[in-house]
Amino acid sequence: MKLLIVDDVETNRYILQLYVEQLGLAYDTAENGQEAVEKVKADNYTLIFMDINMPVMDGATAAKVIRHELNLSKTILPIIATTGSLAHKLLTEDDFMLFNSILTKPFNLSDIKGIIDNLTDKNHQK
Repeated sequence: MKLLIVDDVETNRYILQLYVEQLGLAYDTAENGQEAVEKVKADNYTLIFMDINMPVMDGATAAKVIRHELNLSKTILPIIATTGSLAHKLLTEDDFMLFNSILTKPFNLSDIKGIIDNLTDKNHQK
């Protein structure tokens, strides 16, 4: 199991990294949607935590590329939108359909574990 953590804010990436490390899972990070798309092209991920509001390429645009251009469906590669309480209002109804779930910041370890348990094969987890 390998996760991709995508957020333009270093502190947000760090917090998610700590939670993922506590779960004993491998991960990569990206600072924007364009970087995330490039990483998805180059590697296989089990799940993506994707911030919505980022420079260069936002999370919804990156999810569209992953879903439509790379043809990675919700069942093949779950994408969790991570967002502040107001940033999710930037999403259209079509944007919401790109994500498996929306996780509002701040979140905790049990939130992350619950998402991972619900969206991945539990047999691959430690």
